[in-house]
Amino acid sequence: MITRRTTGLLAIFVIVAVLTLPAYTFAQDKAFSGLYGGVELGRQNIIGGSLIDDVDVLTQDTRTVFAFQGGLRYQFDLGLVIGIEGSLGFLDGTLSLSEPANQLDITYENSKQTTLGLIGGFAFGAQKHWLLFGYVTEATREFDVTINQADVMFEQRDEQGFLRYGIGVEKQVFSHLNLRISAGTGRADFGDRQTNIDVKKKLEFTVGGVFQL
Repeated sequence: MITRRTTGLLAIFVIVAVLTLPAYTFAQDKAFSGLYGGVELGRQNIIGGSLIDDVDVLTQDTRTVFAFQGGLRYQFDLGLVIGIEGSLGFLDGTLSLSEPANQLDITYENSKQTTLGLIGGFAFGAQKHWLLFGYVTEATREFDVTINQADVMFEQRDEQGFLRYGIGVEKQVFSHLNLRISAGTGRADFGDRQTNIDVKKKLEFTVGGVFQL
């Protein structure tokens, strides 16, 4: 089970929203200001967890995620861009773990995720139609876990928050339509619990289109 950071992130989101919402009316001539929505496709690190005999029994894999995204951001005159962004993603996130020597089989079932986070960067170029940005988000996932241990079957529910961060570039290609590519990694926090494996950091990347309102 991965600990969650939602409370701290939400406090930052409120601050950013207070800064960006009043500015929305005056930002219509800028490529990266105001409300926006879009779609993205990427490869992300997926981790399933279950608690057995006080050990966090984990498995991980890289899976393809298709997501609808939306957010609010503001572009200052000098090019600084700040904002908040969320998404609803769909994936084949079902993982499995088999340890015949321990008479243990586990299935971690998942098909969707949500993300919520911050983005910030700088618009550049002759008309400031390019954006170089960084992001930090929390991906929230829920797994229905089925455990078969020595022919005894039981179930658990794993709710987790996985910190993701990285950089990307976005380009306005038509009026209100932008293309985006990003790459990054993530970090999982298991507190003081013992785990069966050391989770590896893996490269994540996404490509997508953004419609800027």
